[in-house]
Amino acid sequence: MAERVTRLRATGISTARGARPKWLEETLAFAITGFGAGSIGFRAFCLVETARDRFVYSPLRKGRERVDLEDTALDLVGEAVRSVTGESETAPGMCDDRGVLEAMLAVGRAAGNPDAGYALTPDEAGRRGFAWDRASSARAEARLGMLPPARGFIVAGRLDGIEHDDGRFLLRLKDGSFLPGQLDAGAVDREVLRSLWGTDATVTGVVHFRADGSPRAMLARHMMSRVDRHEAFDRTPCGHVPGAAAIPPGVVERARNFDWDALKGAWPGDETIEDLLAELAELRSVR
Repeated sequence: MAERVTRLRATGISTARGARPKWLEETLAFAITGFGAGSIGFRAFCLVETARDRFVYSPLRKGRERVDLEDTALDLVGEAVRSVTGESETAPGMCDDRGVLEAMLAVGRAAGNPDAGYALTPDEAGRRGFAWDRASSARAEARLGMLPPARGFIVAGRLDGIEHDDGRFLLRLKDGSFLPGQLDAGAVDREVLRSLWGTDATVTGVVHFRADGSPRAMLARHMMSRVDRHEAFDRTPCGHVPGAAAIPPGVVERARNFDWDALKGAWPGDETIEDLLAELAELRSVR
């Protein structure tokens, strides 16, 4: 849970593929200091010691809560738990991340007893702890059920800010809002950020949403210069799909008869934006 919360506060996305970066490894290097009756003592490093550059304010952190650099990853976990359980308004964004909520619930289920709980009690004055119990799990479950699932989108906007070393960027959308993003390291070369910085770009990837359906962050799998043909992607992504519950007549029957083997080896998102536009044009001409 500490890893996901820390990633989210630093980058806007709680999960990532590949090895942990050095700053995260150091931040999560908790040292056990002793054992008591049903308790474990340990020390955690302050963010200013291990990850200062990841948490200082920058334009890429638009819309995200500021972080106290004297806090530790466990302090961030405490803020997240208190936000989800309704004890605090601090870090409300924690309530809008599926990865963080799932990690909280996983820790709560680890004991194998729904009535079991756990708590963090700081030794240092001025720091707040937290407690997790069955009621906390129920709140997290309810919040998780409110979140729209992450979905694939093609989004056009202006690349207003970048952090090349981390593969992070800030996309200013047509409606004036900002969408922070992270390049999928296994799919996109970070050099694309240098060439497109300050220009209009079109990005393909997975968008994560808040409970109200507004976009929170994007994991990008492809990025290119925007051209006139990309005007269809100027719309701001929305997590709520109008009429999603309504199934048109005949769809169920066609699904039963569909040759699913034809999808083997296919991965939505590997196609370029131009390929997708060509397919859309072909579909329109058939209609």
